[in-house]
Amino acid sequence: MRESLARSQVAGADVGHVVFGHVVNTEPKDMYLSRVAAINGGCGEGTPAFNVNRLCGSGLQAIISAAQGILLGDCDIAIGGGAENMSRAPYADLTARWGARMGTPGWWT
Repeated sequence: MRESLARSQVAGADVGHVVFGHVVNTEPKDMYLSRVAAINGGCGEGTPAFNVNRLCGSGLQAIISAAQGILLGDCDIAIGGGAENMSRAPYADLTARWGARMGTPGWWT
């Protein structure tokens, strides 16, 4: 986000809204990812932000929601994006409770 602001020559204080799409919370600060991204990205503390969860379409929905904010006159500048870190997402193997054998888990077949 910081690089986007630099390339567009927009001051973080001028951003009127931040929208981020994501699905899996991998740590507590992900619960409000858009706010964390806004503050760490250089936007002001008063910049409104919200998350969108539409599974695979979350990032695109965030961009659409940011564009709608501009089109509706809610703000002049909005940032929309998506972020996911699936390698840090929890993994559950429900067959392991009863002792899964080596190889492919039973639910995989």
